[in-house]
Amino acid sequence: MPTHNNPDEPPPKPSSVPKPAPATATKVHWWASVRRPLVQAVVLSLVVLVVVAASNVLLAVTSGSLDGARHFHSRLSPSGSIRGNNTNIDAADGIGEDVLPTPFAVISEFDAAVEAELEAHFLRSIYTASQNTSAARGVVMPLYEDIAALGLSLVLRLRAMGVTLPVELPHCGDLSTAFLEAAAEHADELGEVFPYDVCERAEQLRSEARGGAPVFCASRGECEQQYRGFFVKVVAMVFSRFEEVMLVDADTVYFHNVAPLWDTPQYRKTGTLFFHDRISEPELYLGRVMRKFPSRLNELNLYLSTFDVAPLRHLPTLARPAATSANTVAGAKRLSFSPSERLLTSHSWNQRSGHEMDSSLVLWNKRLQPRATTLLGAYGSGRTGVPRPPSYGDKEFFWIASELAETRYAFSDFHVGGSGNTILDRGPNRSIVCGFSAHYFPVATNGSADPLDSPLLYFNTDDILKFRPEEQTLYYSKPRLAGTYAGAFSDRFIPPELGFRQAGDELPQECPFDVTLVALDSEQRRAITFRQELYQKVLSWLSRDD
Repeated sequence: MPTHNNPDEPPPKPSSVPKPAPATATKVHWWASVRRPLVQAVVLSLVVLVVVAASNVLLAVTSGSLDGARHFHSRLSPSGSIRGNNTNIDAADGIGEDVLPTPFAVISEFDAAVEAELEAHFLRSIYTASQNTSAARGVVMPLYEDIAALGLSLVLRLRAMGVTLPVELPHCGDLSTAFLEAAAEHADELGEVFPYDVCERAEQLRSEARGGAPVFCASRGECEQQYRGFFVKVVAMVFSRFEEVMLVDADTVYFHNVAPLWDTPQYRKTGTLFFHDRISEPELYLGRVMRKFPSRLNELNLYLSTFDVAPLRHLPTLARPAATSANTVAGAKRLSFSPSERLLTSHSWNQRSGHEMDSSLVLWNKRLQPRATTLLGAYGSGRTGVPRPPSYGDKEFFWIASELAETRYAFSDFHVGGSGNTILDRGPNRSIVCGFSAHYFPVATNGSADPLDSPLLYFNTDDILKFRPEEQTLYYSKPRLAGTYAGAFSDRFIPPELGFRQAGDELPQECPFDVTLVALDSEQRRAITFRQELYQKVLSWLSRDD
């Protein structure tokens, strides 16, 4: 972290210094013998020099550029820690208050030089497209044909929970006509649902300033190659009509209404809400060690330490407080941005994990996060020259874009948990559960004296339709605060009691250890069977339409 003072904090008040005693008549200073006109001329000249120097500094700062650093991925100049232009909300604004900061007004026109610097990486086009919203808040669920019915069953589940928000179903031309017709025919049950071809919009976005150059993809084939996969979630965020987006995966089972998430302190203070991924696989993805560097940087260390944020600083952001922890990663201390406390204390930055974030549920306010949204969109395009983070799919894009945007962002108060029916019950804080991810309502002080009583929110799993909760007992791990670190999976081995053939091998990441087991209650079991019933209902719609 930079050693300079936080530029978003007011300067300290000057200490009280006694005023010097006035000069007596017997003490005559040298300037007293100089004629007044000469003194005035000298003072005036000094004032002019100071004003000119200050103007040059101001122009250099507001240009948002760093000496010798015009590319996103380059070695940084010594001035790499300087904050750019004045497009930040004060870091103190809204901190400690349970209210959203005021959204940024959309910038319709930039200075010509700024416009050119932004559009060199298509950032101007992406910014404008992402801020072109027409509705306040909604759910975005990207789909493709294989999970389309599962997606509609989730829409029905959300409606049953009382979620009435409109739902966008972006796809890349891979939803059948039967599905689209069924979604329209059953609008009375589904509510406001808008399937649309996001690849069509991605193909249409062109840069006027660059002679009509494609921003995301030049042809339908290129779009399908790019966005029939993880990155559809990124372009879905850019082109969503909603200012406030709840991005959800279809393969999630909810046990708790998601509507209160908009009112969590995390979202209200930052316009973001993220959920943790497992602390595992330190040798992969973010954690893969770059052995050619003597300091053994991992992929995340290298990516962030060679990323130049200068062009981004022309866009507004919610300036965050300076980190208080030291950056202890040797070889990655010179950063072009002011790192957050969250980054410097994270498991991925400190080489304990190849993962940080699970993107199966994300809350994101595009009008509060214009800089981060623009960078997120740039990650979705292979044409911007902006390198993508070393992520498994899209999932790390959201928090890394927020980190490099020098904005506030927030995670759940809890670690990701585990769930499944393969367990080793050794008692509280000593057990193992193997299966899939579990997440909790993200606020530790959720009206309870025990912060660990936060309710189970959802499972993220491909096995929704395979569960038989009335025939087999399913368990999940009791919430653990995000500051808890139980240790590395590589230090644990599969106990024979689990019944795995690989007993004695390294414990897999799907088996969190030292947990407290909780069996699903009747209401939670019913939530699973109800979702399965809704899926069958959707299948009946599609079969009739065939």
